[in-house]
Amino acid sequence: MRVVSLPPSLTVERVASVRNDVLDAFQSSSTVLLSVSQVERVDLAGIHLLYSAKREAVRRGHTLLLSGDVPQALGSALVTGGFCVDVPRGAPELEALLLEFADRDKAKTGDSSGQE
Repeated sequence: MRVVSLPPSLTVERVASVRNDVLDAFQSSSTVLLSVSQVERVDLAGIHLLYSAKREAVRRGHTLLLSGDVPQALGSALVTGGFCVDVPRGAPELEALLLEFADRDKAKTGDSSGQE
């Protein structure tokens, strides 16, 4: 298992670097654990990174896990952006939200393999 700690600022300025860290982790392990507890600032690019990481895990047949408490900034951004109604209470609830999105995306594209 590889652990990737998300930075305090999960914004457009940092997303490319974090994306590379996540992809490197998937290269060396079939299970990647993202630690979300340090996130203090997040924007749409950061939220997109979380969804993309989950989609990439599904596409590869790998596992993406989240750990830590969901920081208020991340939870609020998810609600404000319309990604959920209530702030996820913890990493497992956020994981389920990402999984639901990945499943919905597969159903929408008619792709059962998770590949485009």
